[in-house]
Amino acid sequence: MKQKTVKVYLLVGLAGSGKSTWARMRARKKRDTVIVCRDDLRSMLLGRYAVIPRFESLITGLTGVMVRTAVEQGFSVIVDETNLTAARRKDWIRKLKKIGLSAGRVIRVALVWFTETERNLSNRMKDPRGCPKKKWASVIASMKKRFEQPRLSEGCRVIKISFSQARNP
Repeated sequence: MKQKTVKVYLLVGLAGSGKSTWARMRARKKRDTVIVCRDDLRSMLLGRYAVIPRFESLITGLTGVMVRTAVEQGFSVIVDETNLTAARRKDWIRKLKKIGLSAGRVIRVALVWFTETERNLSNRMKDPRGCPKKKWASVIASMKKRFEQPRLSEGCRVIKISFSQARNP
């Protein structure tokens, strides 16, 4: 029996770069595609968006279970996270290979890299989600420092998307 191919899109980019906008629009167009988003899990579990260290391992576990279950059931998946570092993406790719083997699925992974402009980031600063603006600015600065550009050498396709493209997938 032929194995079903499932696509997994690992989104890559800073806050405000268009990842969630693109994910929602893509999922609306592709009926066999689901979104797994850490931010949505935070909001669901805590009743509001908040990054609370005590909950992060729970959110990581739930994210993994959701991705695995979706792949097992033959859905394509958009993993809506920042995935800023090559090490983080490598960890996802390793997990996805294991999921594919155990689910009897061929998984095609694409890194979808959202380039952001300072304008996009400044717009994002207008909605710090309950975080003091000074702290939010520090979080964004830290993300910028940690960011590693996705490369083909990571073992999968890299799709580069600008903010305007994110609005029209």
